Amino acid sequence: MTNRKYRHLFFDLDNTLWDFNLNSYHALKENFVWYRLDLQLFDRFYEIYILHNERLWELYRQNGNEKR
Repeated sequence: MTNRKYRHLFFDLDNTLWDFNLNSYHALKENFVWYRLDLQLFDRFYEIYILHNERLWELYRQNGNEKR
C-alpha cells in the first residue's frame, strides 16, 4: 500500500460554506473596477449575469437537455 500525498483538495462550496451569489457579486464588481469599466452599469450587468447564470445552471442540471 502506497502513501499518497495530495496536492489539492476540491469540494463544493456553492452556498454550503460561503454565499456564492454574494461572492460572485463582489468578484465581478472587482473586475469592473480593475478594468475601469463604468460602475454605473454594473447593477444592470449583474442582473443580466444572474439571469444567464441561472439558465445555464438549470441546463446543466438537465444534462444539457434544454426545454423547448
